[in-house]
Formats: sequence, structure tokens, C-alpha cells
Amino acid sequence: MAAEVAARYLENSMTQSYPLVSIAIPTYLHAKYLPICIDGAWFQDYPNIEVVVVNANSPDDTKEVLDQYQEAIGTEKVSFASNYNEESKEVEREYYDRYSTVGRSLKVIHLDEDPGLSETYNEAVKASSGEFVTTIVSDDIAHPNLVSRLLPPLQAGADFSYADIFIVDDAGRVIRKFAFPDYDAKRCLANWYLMGSAKLWRRSLHEKAGWFSPDYPLTQDYELFFRFAEAGAKFVHVPEVLYSARWHGPRRKDGNHSPDREHKIHTESIQTALRAREWLAQQGA
Repeated sequence: MAAEVAARYLENSMTQSYPLVSIAIPTYLHAKYLPICIDGAWFQDYPNIEVVVVNANSPDDTKEVLDQYQEAIGTEKVSFASNYNEESKEVEREYYDRYSTVGRSLKVIHLDEDPGLSETYNEAVKASSGEFVTTIVSDDIAHPNLVSRLLPPLQAGADFSYADIFIVDDAGRVIRKFAFPDYDAKRCLANWYLMGSAKLWRRSLHEKAGWFSPDYPLTQDYELFFRFAEAGAKFVHVPEVLYSARWHGPRRKDGNHSPDREHKIHTESIQTALRAREWLAQQGA
């Protein structure tokens, strides 16, 4: 189990450093999906994780879901059959914390109003303290080795690493694999946004490039990561599936899937693609 692996990392390794990695989860109207999203962050096989969840005043059961999750941490027990006692004629069980707190912390922030997705992202990232950070959409699922596979390129000198993803339906069934290209500014930023949802970056990039922009309320990640590139960030692709992005089906036409927002997503994305093309042209690329 991921929590036990994390515990062994911390207890047995006296020489290797495990810098804190922050996983920021902005959420709105995703109470149904939020528990498994946080589980995906909590049960990483990397031993030093901080999870920050920012609830943008969701009118659904998000607050209750988060309260229950916080209450379960360090208190809720699970067990497995571990031994048959011949003397008592009973099967004995071993109990342990469902959510171990070894190398783990959870911070929950409830906003009084919904400031928009960009500002909710900013609230979550700014409230975190890890040297490395990522964001997860609150109906998506990070695979257990997301951090452990994306961190080594950053420790080797890269600034931003990204991986491939599964597209999954509401039941968690895989619709398709989405394999992204190895990094090339033209292919991944100027042609279109092809760097995916599974990503990890150095927190220090924000000192050079700023934060998520409210001017891009639906494509804030694309626009920010372009500014990372402008600031000289080194990107690395890890060709492994490390994340499942949720697809709610063709019948869902609300939220970001509503017709007006789909048009706005394309409009914002085109603006960033054109900015990237102009930037590359100025560099003679």
C-alpha cells in the first residue's frame, strides 16, 4: 500500500532527500468525484506529500465531503486477516490507519465566494509550500506513481515535467490513451496545447512568470505554461500514463462543456497559440 511504502521510505532512508511536493486541488461542484481525487493524491508512492484543497464555495456537498475526509485521517481503521490462531480457533486481524499521516498532510480552505477557476488555482498553489507543485482537476485521478516518476527529471535539472494520460468515463472505464509528444515549443504550445494534465513543476517558476491569469478563466494552465516557456523553463516529457482525466460523455453540456464555454475555450486557446507563434517568430524559430 502506498502509505506503507511511504513509511518505509522515511524510516529506512537516512541519506536520500525527499523534497516536499505539493498537490493543489481547486474544486467546485465535484463532491461526487472529490474523495477519489484526494485519494489519488494521498496514496502516492512518494513519501513527502502535501495536499491542498480549495473549495470555491461549492453549493453541493463539497464541504461535508471534505469534513468527512479530514475526520477520517489518522482515525479511521482498516484491517486484513493475518493469522489463524489454533488455540482460540479464530482468524486474527491486523488493524492500521486507513489514511496514514506519515509523510502526508492535508490543508483544506473554504472560500466565501467563487472567485473563478484561475484565482482558485492561485489560492491553492499559494497556500502550498512544496519546492515542487502540481494541480489536479477535482474530478480527475492521479495514478500512484505520478510524483515519483515526474520528480526525477526536475531533480536532474528540468523545470517542468509532464506525462501521458488516460481519458476515463464516469465509471472509471478507459475511453482512450492520450500520448503526448516529446517537448517541442512549436508542437506543444504554438500548434496547440499538447502537454496534458499530468505535470509537475518547480515552484520557483512563479517568481519568473507569475500566476494563473484571470484573463484566461478556462485555459489558465495553457497560458501560464506558455509564460513558463517564455521565462526559459526546460520541459521534459515522461512517456508513461500517470493520470486519468475524466470525460463525462457527450450528453453532458453544462459547466466547461456547455456550448458557450466550449467556444470560449477555443477562443482562449487560439489566443495563446498565436502568442506562442509570435514568440517563436521573434526567436527565429
